[in-house]
Amino acid sequence: MTSLLARTAALPDLLGLLAHDLARALGGLVPAMDAQVRDQLALDLTHECRSRVGGHRLVSAPHFTAEELRGDPAYGLLYDAWLAMLIGKTGLPEGWATVATLRLLDTLRQVAGGHYLPKGRQDRDMEKMYREFRGSFRETGLRYRLSAERVRQLLVPYIEAERAARQRDLFSGN
Repeated sequence: MTSLLARTAALPDLLGLLAHDLARALGGLVPAMDAQVRDQLALDLTHECRSRVGGHRLVSAPHFTAEELRGDPAYGLLYDAWLAMLIGKTGLPEGWATVATLRLLDTLRQVAGGHYLPKGRQDRDMEKMYREFRGSFRETGLRYRLSAERVRQLLVPYIEAERAARQRDLFSGN
């Protein structure tokens, strides 16, 4: 079996560091877990993090408790996904998994807080994104796994076209 170091070599530096720190945190939370299972779970958590909030800057918020982090949209998405993964892959009771997930979120904040997480490329349906847009570029970005800045770049032409169409009707008397 290859080591965690070898398996994280293809990841960007921040994600490799995150995988190592999550493995270390899992070792402290579930000491009886086999090292290979722990390392694989840390990689799975890292990939889940990348797929859900990649392209976003995670807030650092050192004054927040791990429980308060759940109020942030990015950490909230990760909490739900990571909790389900911990329960499904470790068989921990829900109470223990909840505590473990909060500790892992805190580890994430310590490692990646204040940094943009890299992400992979993906296809997007612009019409659907625009229909579901409710005024928050950040929330739409989290839903579509894009940065708020990228969502703004993609949606501004749609917003301006709609505004222009409404203004023409307003001034033409129709």
